[in-house]
Amino acid sequence: MSTTPEESPIPRWKQRLLALLVSFVLMILGGEIFCRWQVHQANAHNLEAVLAGRTRPVEGTSQELTPVSFGDVIRMGTDSKIVYELHPNLQGVNFKGHEVRTNHLGFRSAPQVPKEANTITIIGLGDSIQFGHGVGQDDCYLEQLRLLLQAAYPRHDWRVINTAVPGYNTVMEVATLEAKGMALEPDLILLGVCGNDEGLPVYVNLAQDPYDLGHSFLWRKLRGHQPDSEPGLVHKNTRRDDEQGSTFDLPGRYEQLQGWKSLVSALERLKEISADNQIPVFAMASITYSDHGHEANHASQILAACEDQGFSVLDMQPYLDQALFAETGKPFREGVYKHSSLVVSRFNLHPSASQHKLIAQKCFEHLEESGTLNRLMGP
Repeated sequence: MSTTPEESPIPRWKQRLLALLVSFVLMILGGEIFCRWQVHQANAHNLEAVLAGRTRPVEGTSQELTPVSFGDVIRMGTDSKIVYELHPNLQGVNFKGHEVRTNHLGFRSAPQVPKEANTITIIGLGDSIQFGHGVGQDDCYLEQLRLLLQAAYPRHDWRVINTAVPGYNTVMEVATLEAKGMALEPDLILLGVCGNDEGLPVYVNLAQDPYDLGHSFLWRKLRGHQPDSEPGLVHKNTRRDDEQGSTFDLPGRYEQLQGWKSLVSALERLKEISADNQIPVFAMASITYSDHGHEANHASQILAACEDQGFSVLDMQPYLDQALFAETGKPFREGVYKHSSLVVSRFNLHPSASQHKLIAQKCFEHLEESGTLNRLMGP
């Protein structure tokens, strides 16, 4: 006589469902652990560690420049508000298709000589636009401005110094002026305004706590917000979060570098420097329009904040509108702009050499028409 096995009190379909749920939970748990391990690995590649492992690039010759990445031409900054800076005395290196030369202060300018009685010094504060990302050393608008000034007023020795570094924001730019620029005895400060000037500098030492149980790293990765580490450098755009913006896991040391309050504080400090030393400040925004609105509109707001501080201001947007319409017959739109001769290329939307020349011309005209040049030159 045969017997049938005792049936389980749990129906078979429920057993299968339970097994499926357990497998799913284990898969999620495994994915979460893996994502946290990735974060732990990425934290080892912070900016300090990466730059410490790099050596100064070997100098090439005028016939054969040494190709370099951005990480090759920067080092950690010595000031708490200057995260990184250009290596001093660079030459013979090819960055973005052009030679980059720096002086003993790490500025993309000629070596500095003692100031003479007839010398008028203009110091530029800015980021990759003013630096001349993707254009030659002599094509940068500050150098083009110097040539215009020297040709128009040859009895003076015009010294225009480019302190700009790609990725800098207003806080870092003003800190650079205080740490290095004021020793050069500026007679005028030219502040380049960009829509991302209240954000973090491009390259920062961001790190996340892989043991933080306050959120799911797997969920962030699935949503596209999980940070990835670029080979060589940690870029702020790989550590963004749509809900929290650039404050995502922001270490305390960077709190003073970002946000509207920090930007305004930097402008107020610049105003103090201006008043204490009788140095006028001229602020120029190269572009204030965007189909997407965010950064370009911020440029307009920042320019307005500069005006509130009593700085002379110039918005280049109307002149870009005219130049783009003259070239294409179309009004200014990002899709039109990025295919025009005003940018380095459609893959690099920094100003081209021709746009740098236009910026220099309009800056020159503004300084003349505002009476700034006459005041600088005196009777």
